[in-house]
Amino acid sequence: MSKKSLEKIKEKLLKDGFGKKALVSDEMMREIFAAVSSEKNVIATPSEELRFIEGLMNLPIGYIKEFKVIPKSGYEVCSCGRVPSALEIVQTAMKHRIHETSLMRDTLIGFNNLVELSTDGRSGECVKCGRMVIMETYATASYIYT
Repeated sequence: MSKKSLEKIKEKLLKDGFGKKALVSDEMMREIFAAVSSEKNVIATPSEELRFIEGLMNLPIGYIKEFKVIPKSGYEVCSCGRVPSALEIVQTAMKHRIHETSLMRDTLIGFNNLVELSTDGRSGECVKCGRMVIMETYATASYIYT
């Protein structure tokens, strides 16, 4: 597949009849993850935070290879100075029981290539100070919220 922007891919999925969720092929998932990775404001979650997420999810050390986020404009750095990552989203979801831990774990394991389509992003609490940060997109090799 040719390289496309994340926005064009989202438009195509919506045009193809997907509402909020899409199960996609391995090839399409690689294309979408590449589009996320090529966005100018993408942030890769540091390896020590990936290990922490693995601990929270009871996954083997080194299981999560990459977990990238794209913060909403203005949220690239928290006012406390921390650069937000996937840890904000995962920890907030666990703390407030937004999803069952087993669902989050299964999603990170990647039983299906799942793309969740959103227009307003997802909020998380900064793990350093608790202030709200908003992510437009976050992505692993088998799960993308955008």
